[in-house]
Amino acid sequence: MINNSFNFDFYLNNFALKNYFKAKDIIFLKDFLPGPPQPNFYQELINEKNLSAQNTIVFENTRAGIKAAQKANLGNIIIFAPKHRNFDYLNIPEITDIINSFYQFNRLLLRE
Repeated sequence: MINNSFNFDFYLNNFALKNYFKAKDIIFLKDFLPGPPQPNFYQELINEKNLSAQNTIVFENTRAGIKAAQKANLGNIIIFAPKHRNFDYLNIPEITDIINSFYQFNRLLLRE
C-alpha cells in the first residue's frame, strides 16, 4: 500500500517492486481513510481485496503505523528505519523484521 503518487512511482521504479509483487497486488491509496494508529485502512484493504491478514506484508516507518498494523493483526510487519534507529524498535512485539534497505527484505515471505 502506497499513499501518494510520488511514493508509488518512486518505489515502483527504484526498488523494482514489479519483480517481487504482481501489479494487481500493489495498492495505491487514492481515497482518504482514517490513518494510523487506527487500523481501519488496513482492515478495509484486506476486506476489499479478500486477503488474509496473517499473510499480509506491511512496511512501516512510524510508531503510529506499526500500532495500526498490530491492531489489524497483520502477520508480517516489517519496520523500515535508518540503521541508527534500529534499537528504537527492538522491543516492539509482533515485528517480523527491521530493515534499513529493501535489499535486506526477506523475499521468502513472498511465498504463496
